[in-house]
Amino acid sequence: MADTQYDIVEQEGAVQSDPIFALIERAATDPNFDVAKMEKLLEMQERQQASNAKSAFNRDFVAAKKAIKPLVRNKYNQQTKSHYVDLDAVADAIDPILADHGFAPTFGTAASDMEGHYKMVCDLLHEDGHERHYEANIPVDATGIKGTRNKTDTHAFGSSTTYGRRYLKLMIFDIATKDDDGNGAGPQPETLGPEEMTVLDDLIKATGTDRTKFFKYAKVDGMADIHLKNFEPLKKILEAKLPKEESAQ
Repeated sequence: MADTQYDIVEQEGAVQSDPIFALIERAATDPNFDVAKMEKLLEMQERQQASNAKSAFNRDFVAAKKAIKPLVRNKYNQQTKSHYVDLDAVADAIDPILADHGFAPTFGTAASDMEGHYKMVCDLLHEDGHERHYEANIPVDATGIKGTRNKTDTHAFGSSTTYGRRYLKLMIFDIATKDDDGNGAGPQPETLGPEEMTVLDDLIKATGTDRTKFFKYAKVDGMADIHLKNFEPLKKILEAKLPKEESAQ
């Protein structure tokens, strides 16, 4: 009981140290105080709290980003003949860091404006109250490389959303992935950043390119696995498929 009382006193002291709150408190006890001014004070307090929460979010986001290291690709995709890092490995590596810095990502789906896609959404929550929204359209994973359906609707949903959660986590914190050289030493190929991913993604959409076939050609499991050195060659291939008048711009 003593601890609870102490916590209450401590919280009240923290609130009362807010000068705007002190003004509101005095105004509330003054019967002649203008209600419109009270509303302005409350709005001012809300803006200040929102600004403080955003500052705390940005500070802790930068700190978390510094603590996250490149992830080793721990799985092998037999169809694309490429290595990738799975969701469990991503979670094991970064979830404790996110928690230590006050973050909690929540995932869900929304209606996608792209046919044959799920829209994966992520709200990155921070303990001080600010949050940031992210989303990505993920192709429905219901077929193999040859285009033959190999999953039920339920299985396709689970596979697609797992893929989406994995890549959203990687993209939100701009996490690089690398191959394991056996001892963890030596330079590793640099993978695409968000800007390069966006360029290729826009070109894929503009040319109507089949993503599965594109990733098979690039010998990767997804966009985040493409090496930076392959960005320009892949970009030129996609640009060659653009209508002449558009590619000339």
